[in-house]
Amino acid sequence: MENNQKQGWTETKIVEGKIVETAYFGKILPSHLDEVRIALEAALRKSGGGDWLVDTTKASGFRPAASESSSAFFDAFRRLGGKRIAVAVSSAPLRMLGSALAFASGQDIKLFASRDEALQFLRSS
Repeated sequence: MENNQKQGWTETKIVEGKIVETAYFGKILPSHLDEVRIALEAALRKSGGGDWLVDTTKASGFRPAASESSSAFFDAFRRLGGKRIAVAVSSAPLRMLGSALAFASGQDIKLFASRDEALQFLRSS
């Protein structure tokens, strides 16, 4: 995970129980996809499956190619017992990308304006 504000970086961890969080910082790049998929798989194995909170509220933008391999995330997520996905998206362009990915994936993805709202949704049941 590169810690360079211009290029961006990610953090994936179990935040509580069976909720795994991936947070994006700076620019979301295609190079992040494999890092996040590997970290997501490891966290889901450790937690025994569960929900995925994707926090993009600290992302400054994305490269369009960063959305091309999203099916790898969803395949791994389902295969390892993933249930629900909540995405925190404060940026309108990223919200548009999230809506398109949700529709294209067939995965039930809920979009929220803040991380707190997304986390509250995942805690709700």
